Amino acid sequence: MTRRSPLAVTAALLAALAASPAVAQPRPCADDARRLCPEVTPGAGAIAACLRPHFDQLSPDCQRQMQRVQKRQRALTGRRKQMRTARAAAGTPSPSPGRTAEPRP
Repeated sequence: MTRRSPLAVTAALLAALAASPAVAQPRPCADDARRLCPEVTPGAGAIAACLRPHFDQLSPDCQRQMQRVQKRQRALTGRRKQMRTARAAAGTPSPSPGRTAEPRP
């Protein structure tokens, strides 16, 4: 039986992983963004805002990714509302954006 070096085995595993579909496209919406929104400069959610109206034209992987992100955003928004409600009930002021809450005298 031929003995292979650990380096050769590691290199073969890395090559196999690089060829797998999960690793080949880590960003499922990248191709859709290039195809549907070539003029959009990335940043501040610009790509997602451009892709949203084209949802039916997106690849299935990108559609799933967009739905996952939207679900996560809804959950975060719900938690923020719960925190504001709890603060209001406790009489604790909510901090303004960019400022810290100061205790009331």
